[in-house]
Amino acid sequence: MSQITKLKLNKFFVGSHGLIDTGDIHAEQPYKVVGVLNKTGTILDNLILTSLESVWSLHTDVNKNKLEITSLLLKYKNKTSSFSFPRLINKGTNMQAASPSFEISKLLKLTGNAHRVVDYLSVLIILLSFIGILFTLLNNINERKYDLAILRTLGFSRWKLFSIILSEGMIISIVGSTIGLIFGYLVYESMQYFSIVGRSIELGQLNFLNDLFLIWITVNIIAFITCLVPCIKVYKQNIRTILLNS
Repeated sequence: MSQITKLKLNKFFVGSHGLIDTGDIHAEQPYKVVGVLNKTGTILDNLILTSLESVWSLHTDVNKNKLEITSLLLKYKNKTSSFSFPRLINKGTNMQAASPSFEISKLLKLTGNAHRVVDYLSVLIILLSFIGILFTLLNNINERKYDLAILRTLGFSRWKLFSIILSEGMIISIVGSTIGLIFGYLVYESMQYFSIVGRSIELGQLNFLNDLFLIWITVNIIAFITCLVPCIKVYKQNIRTILLNS
């Protein structure tokens, strides 16, 4: 928040009502910045924290007995109260009760389908990449089958050709996944500088680098299994038939 608002120690700012410019501004009693908290990766990074007494001071000039509590945070002793108490407050009083877990679940229901679509698209893109590697190697083998047969006549063993094709596929996979990894990391770093949402994400908190490394290993393991298909085809080739037909 300090980076967005450019507020520093001993600087002053004023409070206002609402989220629009036409709200009531308390310019007669400005706030003074007395400290800047370290980044936590939580909602606190997007807040300016003030004492409750300072807010009361803005709205009361003479009689402090007129102070009112407008919100209250409760902690339930058992799970049953978390279901019954908010319903009792909302139906029996003019106040409004909100349960964080319930509100978050409602939000996830609204955005759940969008998350699933993104997940499905990610899986589809990865599968298409593996299929692309598979067909690239198969086409490469069909175009070079005569050359591979000649290598066999020159003394190359089946396992030698097997390892050559496997190495080609794994080089494509490792180089491609590494480039994708670097590109994804650069996009994430850009979000931290150009997006408010990105600024509130903490790398250490999400174990971001560990997750990326795990994805990189998983992708290359699946690529290794995919590359075995054209390698087995090369291993089983009949060099006599290939040379006669060529």
